[in-house]
Amino acid sequence: MFDGVKSPFIPILKPEYVVSQIMSAVKRNKAVLYLPRMVGFIYILRGILPTCMWDWISRVIGISKSMNSFKGRGDNWALGQKPSSS
Repeated sequence: MFDGVKSPFIPILKPEYVVSQIMSAVKRNKAVLYLPRMVGFIYILRGILPTCMWDWISRVIGISKSMNSFKGRGDNWALGQKPSSS
C-alpha cells in the first residue's frame, strides 16, 4: 500500500500484522487503534507542544520526509491527469 515509504523511527509494519490487529480491534469494538503503538505517543506530544516546537521536532526526526520515496500511482495521477493509453 505504501511501497517506498521509509522512516528511521517508526517501523514499517507487515500487512498481515496490520490486518490481524484491525480485525481484533473491530471484534473488541475499539474506536481507535494506533499502529505501531508508539504513534499514540506522537498524538500526545502534538497536543502538549506548541505548534512551532512540534514542527521543529518533526523536521529533525524526519516525519515530514517519510513519504518522499513513496511510489504511489505516479505523477500523472497526482496531478489529476488521466493515464495515457498506449
